[in-house]
Amino acid sequence: MNPSSEDITSPEDRNLHRTTPAFMLADFVGLEVTQVEKYINDLAQAFARLPPNTSPESRDFGWNLALSCDVDVLQTGWETDDELTEEFIRLVFFHRYPKWAAAKIEPATKLKALKATSHEAAENLLELASSGVPDPQHVKILKDGYNHPYLRNDQIVKPILERLSENAKNWKPNEYLAPYTALIGPSMCGKTRLLMKLSEYNIIIDSSLLFSTWWLIFPQSYRRP
Repeated sequence: MNPSSEDITSPEDRNLHRTTPAFMLADFVGLEVTQVEKYINDLAQAFARLPPNTSPESRDFGWNLALSCDVDVLQTGWETDDELTEEFIRLVFFHRYPKWAAAKIEPATKLKALKATSHEAAENLLELASSGVPDPQHVKILKDGYNHPYLRNDQIVKPILERLSENAKNWKPNEYLAPYTALIGPSMCGKTRLLMKLSEYNIIIDSSLLFSTWWLIFPQSYRRP
């Protein structure tokens, strides 16, 4: 087979892939040469980070196995840390699904796609992940969390209610316009879930500055049967 008119590999990297049509990614999927060149260079650097006792035969066998069917070898077959394992998963993902390489997809989703039972199942998973539509399983987990009984009620909710009650008693209209408080915290720290719990005892005004919306939530005792 005649060599390509533009050799994209350095001499020390020629043994990483055979020069066959199945491994000529630029010809197979229309990738830019720079993308393939970066993939080969990154793979060489990842191989160089393997433990010194990893033989070339073991390295090549494990890599070919990961490319063809068993990606678990990257997590169990080699002595690698989490960072290097994630890098190998990224490289395998690029090789199997090059058109998704530039998409913003979480490493866990990439690994899930690599372990999919079929190429079609993996493509469906990647389509969903890249579209921004939430995973139904993740939505179910969130719903179950919101509907679950509130944990550590005595350590979290009760002290807050006592503090609110104390401050309300000490409120002076000539000093403050109204007795109110606000929950401030980073995203996903449990503010909304806490408001849901507090609404069982007090009237809650839930405001969204992003969407300019207001919600008035009454305790159960205020609601009609």
